[in-house]
Amino acid sequence: MTQSKIAVDLILKKLAETTEKTKSRAQKASEVLLGPLETDMSTTPYDIIYEEDRVRLKYYKAPEKQHSTPLLVVYALINRETMLDLQPGRSVVQTFLDHGLDVYMIDWGYPTRKDQYVTIDDHVNGYMDNIVDIIRKRCGLPRINLMGICMGGAFSVMYSALHPEKIKNLVTTVTPTNFDTDKGLLHIWMKNTDAYRMGDTYGNMPGDVMNLGFLLLNPARLMLDKYVSF
Repeated sequence: MTQSKIAVDLILKKLAETTEKTKSRAQKASEVLLGPLETDMSTTPYDIIYEEDRVRLKYYKAPEKQHSTPLLVVYALINRETMLDLQPGRSVVQTFLDHGLDVYMIDWGYPTRKDQYVTIDDHVNGYMDNIVDIIRKRCGLPRINLMGICMGGAFSVMYSALHPEKIKNLVTTVTPTNFDTDKGLLHIWMKNTDAYRMGDTYGNMPGDVMNLGFLLLNPARLMLDKYVSF
């Protein structure tokens, strides 16, 4: 019997390529982490057309409008909506505008101590409903398009179910909708956490506490790889 020949040259070539790629990524990571932050975020022009408490509504006008129904984007409370407009060439908002779509986006602002008493209902049937009505009236339309991201997607699903007559199309991205599950560490942790006690203790949940929880889901990838792969 003849033994299969191992392609040593091919293996060595692959190892060399992997080593060089890793070296390049490590160099880029060090430049990102140690270099000066010279990028201006959220550079796409917009107007503030509505404000209520800490909440603002941003309006991005398409240079060449191709669609009559605008899009309202609802982001999460625990992140910033500027994630959708990071920088030129990395902007979801600009992509929408380039395709002739007018964009409205909610800026939830920064919570203060008094916001510990603001409920989900206040956000969905209060702020969101007011904003949707303002856009409908401004555009002269009975219904608009709604896009929800992460927690904002959960809000958008709730809103669309409660006010279907005001929404033409619903789009959700990375949106949790099934919370009665044991799949995923966050669900398991929260089922064993006294949320009411945490609320009474902190008022508003500190960002550092929430960030630590997310980082612990996958420390290596979330603490290191995101910079190496930037």
